[in-house]
Amino acid sequence: MAKTILVGANHAGTACANTILSYPNQELTIYDQNSNISFLGCGMALWIGEQIHSGDGLFYAKPQDFLTKGAKVNMESQVLSVDYDKKTVKVQLKDGQVIEDHYDNLVFATGSIPNRIPVKGFDLENVQMVKLYQNAAEVIEKLKNKG
Repeated sequence: MAKTILVGANHAGTACANTILSYPNQELTIYDQNSNISFLGCGMALWIGEQIHSGDGLFYAKPQDFLTKGAKVNMESQVLSVDYDKKTVKVQLKDGQVIEDHYDNLVFATGSIPNRIPVKGFDLENVQMVKLYQNAAEVIEKLKNKG
């Protein structure tokens, strides 16, 4: 049985996981630093603008979906290093424990990071970058508390 470690479980990672799990004799372990997967960030403006009542409908998969298909899923986990010669990754799990995990195949699907645009005013208090579910929730909370 071939073991694949997948680092990242948003859009590319979710597609990759579904593909791997569709083949026989595949073992899959997923590590993602976020607390959720498959967030449709394109819907953030609708949520923040109160055109939809909740961000809950902006997800198309859950970690449980992959557990049900036989994957091991480790959310809020950080891959600290990769030893390509030994085919191992060192990972800090949610509980703080650091483990070493072996792989036959390694896939990185870590996504993107928003760029800070060097324009005047970008550093002002209420200018906020939004990419993740948590970022949108923070903006909504700030808007609720706006006096």
